[in-house]
Amino acid sequence: MKRLLCRGLAALLTLPLLIMPVAALAPYTSYNYDSYGHSTPSANGYEAVTSFSTSTIGLEGAPTDLHCAQDRLYVLAGNGVAVLDTQGQPIKTITQFQYQGESFTLNRPRGLFVQDSEHILIADTENRRVLECDDTGRISRILEKPTRVGEENKGYLEKLDFRPIKVLYAGQDDIYVLVENCYLGILRYSADGSFHGFFAANQVSASLSQMIDKLWKKLLTKQQRSYIANYVPVDYSSFAIDSEGFIYTTTSRSNSTIDEIQKLNTVGKNILRADMQYDTLNRGDYGDRDKLVYRQKSSDSKLIDIAVSERDTFAALDNQRGRVFVYDQDSNLLFVFGGSGEQFGLFRQTTALDYIGDNLVVLDGEKKSLTIFQPTPFGKLVLAATTQNALGRYDLALEPWQQVLRMDAGYEIAYRGIGKAYISMERYDEALPYLKRGGDRENYSKAFKVVRSNFLQIWFYPVLAGIVLLLVLVVYRRRIWQAITRGRPLLSCLAAEERPTYPMRHLITGFDGLRRSTGRAPVVAALLILLLLFFSSLFMRQYTGFIFNLENSRELNILLIAARTLGIFLLWFLSSTGVSAMLDGEGGPRRILLVSAYALVPFILTQFLYVLLSNAAIYEEGSLLQALVYIGYLWSAWLLFYGIKEAHQFSVARTLLTILMTLLGMLFCGLVLVLVYGLVQQLLSFIMTIFNELILRSV
Repeated sequence: MKRLLCRGLAALLTLPLLIMPVAALAPYTSYNYDSYGHSTPSANGYEAVTSFSTSTIGLEGAPTDLHCAQDRLYVLAGNGVAVLDTQGQPIKTITQFQYQGESFTLNRPRGLFVQDSEHILIADTENRRVLECDDTGRISRILEKPTRVGEENKGYLEKLDFRPIKVLYAGQDDIYVLVENCYLGILRYSADGSFHGFFAANQVSASLSQMIDKLWKKLLTKQQRSYIANYVPVDYSSFAIDSEGFIYTTTSRSNSTIDEIQKLNTVGKNILRADMQYDTLNRGDYGDRDKLVYRQKSSDSKLIDIAVSERDTFAALDNQRGRVFVYDQDSNLLFVFGGSGEQFGLFRQTTALDYIGDNLVVLDGEKKSLTIFQPTPFGKLVLAATTQNALGRYDLALEPWQQVLRMDAGYEIAYRGIGKAYISMERYDEALPYLKRGGDRENYSKAFKVVRSNFLQIWFYPVLAGIVLLLVLVVYRRRIWQAITRGRPLLSCLAAEERPTYPMRHLITGFDGLRRSTGRAPVVAALLILLLLFFSSLFMRQYTGFIFNLENSRELNILLIAARTLGIFLLWFLSSTGVSAMLDGEGGPRRILLVSAYALVPFILTQFLYVLLSNAAIYEEGSLLQALVYIGYLWSAWLLFYGIKEAHQFSVARTLLTILMTLLGMLFCGLVLVLVYGLVQQLLSFIMTIFNELILRSV
């Protein structure tokens, strides 16, 4: 009996291992990013199913590009093009090319595009030309460096080294060509082979050094300006075209980590959706968000190729770490797979990729191999749900998204999809927690607007009565307090002009009273105001409404908040005390403390009010909330200005000078603190290095 029980228990324990998906055995660890940019483990969306070598298909040299068309794989290498079926079996090899009776050979070609068996484009890079041929090698057209151009680009093209790296057909017979180190954009050729200009150059990324150089150029002579480097857009690394004619581009060399992938319309404008203000999940940062740091230098993903599927998802290939990133049309990162290594499914040097249906084919130039990846059961569910979302059929995507969450409970895109499905089904209350969990602030605002409207329809009069009652309590707070305490005034330990809110309402008499005050009560009140400043900032960070709060409440750093509030006030206090002594101001440390702290009261009150209103506001009302914050800033700044003027009995000009010198003193103190912090860090690192060395030597 005991043996039977043990065998049954063992069978139950091994059952989960039997039903685990095969993708779990992949040599790479799949991951995704949460709403705050942190990498989190995720289920594998793609798995490698087959791999075969390109060295056995009649090509010489390392393969450089591939293209999939009409259920065939076309692979480009040093001496020609190989045509394979989807299982990797060779069909034919194109190594002989003829044009008007003359034989042509390729010289390190790098780009390939196939429209059909009659229209094949090859970027013959080192021969400085683009060939159009069929699958027999018969060349129908040769495109070379443009000669007839407008005056505005004539000088640039004369100096351009025409080395094409990528090609594609756009429209009927138009040809787009990417040329290495060409910063003016994509070269366009018409059906007759004539050059039609440049298309969609990258934008120059603004930087501090660029702005400084621009300022210098306005001050220097023409000859001096010629010695300063010009800032030009970076060139594209690859491109692809979808079924609707939109061009997708990748940029691998850029100082910016934003917009490395673009979807260009007919006028060259990027139309990929990536809301960077209130949508923290989609920041327009493609590839890995975790940067590699080597020898104190940070390196981003190097996206070298892109492909678009029939579902309009697109995949980008990272040459830096050998990974593939798959996105939908909302720039949601669906999957990450691949990596560097020797195992099946890993790469040495990624070169190119393309889609065959939902499968992805990745070319490894160093291994000389092709690897085909197919969606896992998890990946198929995500792709099915994404397709329904793209078609606007959110209700039909509900079931696939729910199954996705059963397989990966941390997959935030599924929460967003379920929230959208509930909105389409007018189940707004149920949509809110899913949209919040998925970080979808825009749709959360839409659902919350309806929920709030329904709530007010039922509870409008009780809410109105509560607001009126609250206003009455605020207006008649003193009389109510005196009635409760039998005539004892509120804050009886403070004189009327020493109460925290008095200078807000009575500017002149309030600060004059603070200047003349002598007791300890105002100092205690000032310290309590500073404590409220800290708590209001903490309250604002943690409890601002979800729509307007981009902070992660689980990553609370009390010391950082204290430094941003009490630390900055301390710097202001010390710097202002020193400056007032230099300028012979009447106010000592006590007066500076009182007027500076009391001036913060409007700012603190507006912070609390902002938090309360943000939990009842929607996205479109954000400008009103921001105006409230600005009112608090300006009100406190005005009180601080007048308070400093009254404390020292300065003129307006002398008060402005005092504040300016105080701010410069704060900046100087901050720089000193940063230097001290850096020196302490280096000292501690040096001590730890010596300690570890002694430990190792003693072993």
